[in-house]
Amino acid sequence: MPSRKIASKANAKIAETQSLTRKSTRARKPTQKVLEQQQKESETEKSELSEIEEEAELEKVEKSEKELTEANDKLAKELKKVFTSLTLKEIQKRIPNRKKVRFKLFDRDYQREPIALIPNNVDLKDLLQLLNLFISPEIYELIARNINEYAKTKESLTTVTVTRSNRRIWLPIIVAEIRVFFGIYIYMGVY
Repeated sequence: MPSRKIASKANAKIAETQSLTRKSTRARKPTQKVLEQQQKESETEKSELSEIEEEAELEKVEKSEKELTEANDKLAKELKKVFTSLTLKEIQKRIPNRKKVRFKLFDRDYQREPIALIPNNVDLKDLLQLLNLFISPEIYELIARNINEYAKTKESLTTVTVTRSNRRIWLPIIVAEIRVFFGIYIYMGVY
């Protein structure tokens, strides 16, 4: 009998240690979950802190920019007051002696002869071909198209029957008219 008691006590101890190990393994699993959760929470807190720090730095930068603009505005106002109250003679007195000022000439260590880089297929005596090098026909088309689109957005009248006496009829612009318009400007500039 004593061997059975010992055996039952031993079995009880084995069962107890097994239950303890089960409990300890059960207890470990939640702690790992808790640790992972705490780690996630600390990461979110860190990201929130970094966002808060970034916002604080942005606020500092904005504040310093605002202070700089205010200082510049204040200085500009003061300079405007000073210079608007001065007469021409007072301004000339503030300028240093102009006779003592020496300017250095621009150093032109290498000079090349001027060369006209005109394509070979352009006749140098044809002024229209030379003008087309500067303003291509595609540019005239683009300008005409955009003018007509602008007229459409402004709902210009395009019919002969006009409802109001002060409104004009809009006729679409063509490329030739734009070329003539540019030609008139160039002509006015030359003569």
